[in-house]
Order: sequence, then structure tokens, then C-alpha cells
Amino acid sequence: MTADSTIARAPEIAPRPRSRLHYRIVLARFAAVCLDALAWAAFAQPLSRLIYNPSDSIPVG
Repeated sequence: MTADSTIARAPEIAPRPRSRLHYRIVLARFAAVCLDALAWAAFAQPLSRLIYNPSDSIPVG
């Protein structure tokens, strides 16, 4: 005999269907995160970058 055959198994519970309210809450959270990302991108200032060009392709100044 194996160990699996001696253990009594509980009947498996069928998964409950998710309600529309659950999907609406998930969608609302996703929309809020997207709007936060857009707001941050609109108001955040990127860091200044200094680019060194050793060639004479553009005039100095």
C-alpha cells in the first residue's frame, strides 16, 4: 500500500465564479494606477544631462 491510498481525501470544492463587482474593482484599481502614472509623467521634471561631443560637427556655443 502507498501513503496516498490510505489518506482520506476531502471532496474538491468547485471554484466560485467571480462576481462583476470583483472585475469592476480590479478595473478601477488598474485605471487609478494608470492615471497616477500619467499625472506623474506630466509633472515630473527629467534630470538634466550634459552631453559631450568631441567632434567639430556643431559649433561651440
